[in-house]
Amino acid sequence: MNFVHFVQVILFLLVGAYQMTANATNSTGAETMKKDCASSPEDGVILHISSPEAEVFLEFAVISVRDFIREHHRCPRQWAELDFTYAYGPFHVTDPDVRPRPQDGTSWRPRKSNYIYLMETVDDGKSCRLVAVNNEGRRELYIQPDMDYPAPVK
Repeated sequence: MNFVHFVQVILFLLVGAYQMTANATNSTGAETMKKDCASSPEDGVILHISSPEAEVFLEFAVISVRDFIREHHRCPRQWAELDFTYAYGPFHVTDPDVRPRPQDGTSWRPRKSNYIYLMETVDDGKSCRLVAVNNEGRRELYIQPDMDYPAPVK
């Protein structure tokens, strides 16, 4: 694991911890727990944690894209060219699908992800953008290397 990758993982964990603290609400009842929830069986409380997967993924992925552009003077053509690890939820670095493989090409669904992420390169590699596509096939958000935050696809 190189230093940049290590920093990305640490930032991912810090952002997740902040969002769990900032967006946590609790309720009682027999609600179905989702994978971004935690429960406390002894007091009957279910803790719901809002986790904007696509925003977090795109913000971290574009950091790797910027690093790639600085080093190679062009945009990456496929996900496997990036030094990037991601999974929605807890994971081990050795788990499958936490790093893009060459066969993923320009379309990658990380482990446990609710989205497919597209890498679109235009102008012979001079420009690129990353797009989050939901399970219904709708493009929701995108980010480009010159953007600070993802924006809705119009």
